[in-house]
Amino acid sequence: MTNPEIIWQHLSYVLTKLWYEDEGKDLLFDDPTYREKWKEFAALLTDRQKRCIAHCLLEILKSADPIEHCAEVHMETDGIEHMLKEYWNAWL
Repeated sequence: MTNPEIIWQHLSYVLTKLWYEDEGKDLLFDDPTYREKWKEFAALLTDRQKRCIAHCLLEILKSADPIEHCAEVHMETDGIEHMLKEYWNAWL
């Protein structure tokens, strides 16, 4: 997930599993049940797994450095920063 040459293949799909709303605080997929589904998913993760996800999100943001020219990551940076702020930063 941190290789800028292939990250575009999976990034959007993975990110929709790691948080239930977009940076505008709208629920993903306009699904009123998505928040509860996400909470059920998050409850299954151990603290160690949550730390791993949080650190992976940071590495993905680092790969958005303009030198890397990874357009897919650049398109997702606002969402990644939002989900880090709202939830995943607690495990850094």
